[in-house]
Amino acid sequence: MKMGENGFDRGWTAKEILAATVRDGRHEFLITWNNQNKVEAIPASIANEKCPQLVIAFYESRLTWKEPTHKKPK
Repeated sequence: MKMGENGFDRGWTAKEILAATVRDGRHEFLITWNNQNKVEAIPASIANEKCPQLVIAFYESRLTWKEPTHKKPK
């Protein structure tokens, strides 16, 4: 494996995004791969391009709706 190479560079297909993080000011996703027993931190800019539907599904699965805490005037 070459330095700086990731699963996308190796031709792997992303399976799932497990988590999101910020490292050194850069947003990254922890991604698992189909038919591979590996998890990699992939820059969000790359994941957004290579697997946009997984990124959307990741965020959608974490959306929550809350009722407003203040009362509206009558």
